[in-house]
Amino acid sequence: MKYEDIFLKTEGDNYYKRNKGTSFAIDHDVPLKLLDIYGIKPRHVAEIGAANGARLHEMKKIYGDDLYTVGVEPGQKAVDDGNAMYPNINLKNGVVSHLPIEEKFDLVIVNFVMHWIERDELFKSLSELNRILDDGGYLIIGDFYPDYPQKRRYHHVEEDVFTWKMMYNQLMTSTALYREVAFLSYDRDDKCKLVPDVDPINRGFASLLRKSSSDFYHEK
Repeated sequence: MKYEDIFLKTEGDNYYKRNKGTSFAIDHDVPLKLLDIYGIKPRHVAEIGAANGARLHEMKKIYGDDLYTVGVEPGQKAVDDGNAMYPNINLKNGVVSHLPIEEKFDLVIVNFVMHWIERDELFKSLSELNRILDDGGYLIIGDFYPDYPQKRRYHHVEEDVFTWKMMYNQLMTSTALYREVAFLSYDRDDKCKLVPDVDPINRGFASLLRKSSSDFYHEK
């Protein structure tokens, strides 16, 4: 069975149930910290792997009710809970490799999602992120920050599923369609503190990228 089918059918809901008691802490959120540091004020935001939409809800408080938000999440329970708790945002059931979105956004956030993606779906998923991001818009990718690419068996399901840890921001910048504006590394186990020395097992990163179809190519 494909990873995305496992998460859509069962594990998306199971993951949400296991982590439901964890509240969103805006003071510890690195993607929002990046937006604040660089003064980026989005108007149309999509978050992939949005859980119950808590981050999007906080962004509405920061940027105003006119902020248009869409969240995509494989767990239907998280979508249902989020739409009930936060009626001012729009959550949809889906996965990054087949986004249920047609419109474009000036900011796309995909935080700690890419490591779940089956390798056969990796480039399709990157293409989907690129498809919904406006030219000139910003992409925030956050994930594990390993010393080298790694895979680890995922023990919460019976199927043969792995998580895949690598620097996903580098896949985007290698196309020269994206330029990295900022990169932050932090300790995932210590309230996402920005500290210089972190055990690689606990180290996470968040990369702020700007998209341009032509600006980053040099004409000769």
